[in-house]
Amino acid sequence: YVVGVSPRVLEEALITQNPGFKQQPHRFLEKIIEYPSYLPEVKLETLRDFTVRQAAKLGNAINNDVLVTILPVLSKNPRQIKLLLRYLASLESQLRRFDPDEIDLRRLYLCQMLKLEFPEEARRLANDDNLMDEIGSHSLLRRLTESKVETERKENTYAPYEPFAKARFLDLCKALRDSGPSSTRYSLREMFTILEQPPKITWRES
Repeated sequence: YVVGVSPRVLEEALITQNPGFKQQPHRFLEKIIEYPSYLPEVKLETLRDFTVRQAAKLGNAINNDVLVTILPVLSKNPRQIKLLLRYLASLESQLRRFDPDEIDLRRLYLCQMLKLEFPEEARRLANDDNLMDEIGSHSLLRRLTESKVETERKENTYAPYEPFAKARFLDLCKALRDSGPSSTRYSLREMFTILEQPPKITWRES
């Protein structure tokens, strides 16, 4: 038989069904998969070409220059990429209310990606004002003078339990931290909620 599966999905299922597999679930798969063959990792160049092509199909709804900057943390799943792009494109009419210098699009895209993939976890994360301030003001000076352990520990409390999902959630949080403090009008917490709770008037509208 030829079996096409994601080892990660099977390993996570084994862990949830039997705690005994928690340490080395791959050992169980070795018993039933005699000749494993793995797909190569998606290259960043391939990911960029695919993402830019898909974004082009949506017209000018998405800022490609900003999109390219978040490629390293994009999902490698084509279906999830298309879902994200369609979602970002649906925000075009709302984003047209803002001046380019008024809103940090890169941060906005990262926040929306986090919300799309982890809606409940992102909601709880965004409601932690202290943590939002810590992540949002994570400047270079702070990274050089302070340990990130405490911030990462707090992020970890909001992460999902499944190992792969947890790693993905924390990678997106790290991308937000590494983006540094924003010089635009809105805070990081507002980047999570600005589309559901938009300002009554923007700079462009004033």
